Amino acid sequence: MNMNSFSLKGKTAWITGASYGIGFAIAEAYAAAGATIVFNDINQELVDKGLKAYAEKGIDAKGYVCDVTSEDAVIAFSFPRYSTSTVKGVQYCHSVGAKVIGITNSNLSPLAQISDCVLVAKSDMVSLVDSLVAPLSVVNALIVALAAGREQELSKTFDTLEKVWEEYHVYEKRVDTHEV
Repeated sequence: MNMNSFSLKGKTAWITGASYGIGFAIAEAYAAAGATIVFNDINQELVDKGLKAYAEKGIDAKGYVCDVTSEDAVIAFSFPRYSTSTVKGVQYCHSVGAKVIGITNSNLSPLAQISDCVLVAKSDMVSLVDSLVAPLSVVNALIVALAAGREQELSKTFDTLEKVWEEYHVYEKRVDTHEV
């Protein structure tokens, strides 16, 4: 793939499951375009394997362990044309005991059939592009509800995330054009 006209210089690409295979190939292409690579995988052995492979290719990458367990609730989305990878991901989450909240447009969707709880968010508006305003509103309400009563735990998690985001320049800094 010719990446000459595609620049990710100064950007960070966070890729899940990029220790090997397709995820690694995607990360390699992003690195060739100038991106800083950050990836996660399900255990330290895979993260170490990925770090070694990146180093062999001359790519500076950072890797982290991130896994789904029976202690987790996973929110999955699937709207027409229903992604196969979402269904497979939900099947994996079930295999490790996680509870899955499916957000989809119909109780007949493939995701609804395998979720522990289904939230239907129809988006049947007539438009040139599909609108996800309704599903994202449901997500916002769900996150607020799940976070209630877990302020200390979430505070630690967000402190860690803020450090990672800052270190890898995930977000742009706001620049005020005038002083107050």
